[in-house]
Amino acid sequence: MTIKNNSFQNFEHYDGSGLLFTNGTVLLGGYQKKFNRNGKETSRFISGFGGSKDPGENVFQTAVRETLEDIYEFEELPEKLIEQIIQQIGKPYEIKKTTTNGYTYVTLIYGLRKLEKIIKLVYQFMKNRQITSLAYEILPQNIGELLFLRRDPQKEIISVCVLPLDKISGDGYKIHPDFQKDINFLKKMN
Repeated sequence: MTIKNNSFQNFEHYDGSGLLFTNGTVLLGGYQKKFNRNGKETSRFISGFGGSKDPGENVFQTAVRETLEDIYEFEELPEKLIEQIIQQIGKPYEIKKTTTNGYTYVTLIYGLRKLEKIIKLVYQFMKNRQITSLAYEILPQNIGELLFLRRDPQKEIISVCVLPLDKISGDGYKIHPDFQKDINFLKKMN
């Protein structure tokens, strides 16, 4: 279900939400680990940013909080920062609502310029505060730094990545065998 220019009040009954950033040709994702109930890693995959709502949150607060938690992994996330981001980025250009096995998830879709705005807001808000990011030693100030300054924080999201939105290739991405050899070589180096 896709809803354009709709009110957030229509999403009182949801279980989780997140932000998705795209310019129509690429989108931002996170390479993450999945754990079982015992805390053992079971798989790795690329996903979006977001998660389950906390009591009393609206869909927008959940989406922003969960996305910031996934990307930055701050030890503490001030509500004032979440509210400032909500005010500054405005409504998404598209909203996607899905229900799978009784779990309703709402994706708020924004352009990459809004991501740049969020990165700048986080940097400005946090630069003089003593709040640590487990993912960044130095807070990023642009998308390039968001991608390349990230350290492996050993939590959910291992790295932030840019993926193509290829309308031709279908459901999956394929890696050329020669590029896979390069990847395997780099894995051996680390």
